[in-house]
Amino acid sequence: MVEKVADRLIEKLTIRKTLSDHMKEWYKYVLVEMIEKILGVFVVALAGFATGRFPEVLVYYFFVRGLRQWTGGYHCERSGQCLLLSVCVAVMAIVSEKAFCCQPWIIVFGITLSVIIILIIGTVNHINMNLTLGELKRMKRRARCVAVVEALSAFAFVVVRCEHYASYMVSAMLTCAVSMAAAKIIKQEVQR
Repeated sequence: MVEKVADRLIEKLTIRKTLSDHMKEWYKYVLVEMIEKILGVFVVALAGFATGRFPEVLVYYFFVRGLRQWTGGYHCERSGQCLLLSVCVAVMAIVSEKAFCCQPWIIVFGITLSVIIILIIGTVNHINMNLTLGELKRMKRRARCVAVVEALSAFAFVVVRCEHYASYMVSAMLTCAVSMAAAKIIKQEVQR
């Protein structure tokens, strides 16, 4: 659906001579990415409003986006699948809040587990990223740094007794860690 909208916009720009033919694919890719990100934010925010957890879901979303841009991970074949999976995972984060908030040690365990996975894997070089060895090394370093910063932030929220926010932070980190592990297991990675 998103790609069809992008195709129509690109076609109109091409007809009007606003866009050159040789740049069509690049503009389509960028346009699809922008539309998908806007849709993702909108749908996840809607889930937050519907459950009365908008600020927490926003924290979750920004933690996922902040980490996933460096870690990579599992990629769906179609944007609709990606959107549906994103909403399902965000709803799981909302539902799991009660389990995480019962005992702070569960949050600490989740943070520790996700950081260990991210430190081991670093970055999944997906076909859409297609990184060189140098780029992959830099991405892994950044992913590990962001994971440590996010983990320290979540620990700080546990210390100040804001476990409900920390539960969303750990859900985001676990989402990225599981996504990376899934991509590795199903071999959805460019081998260099």
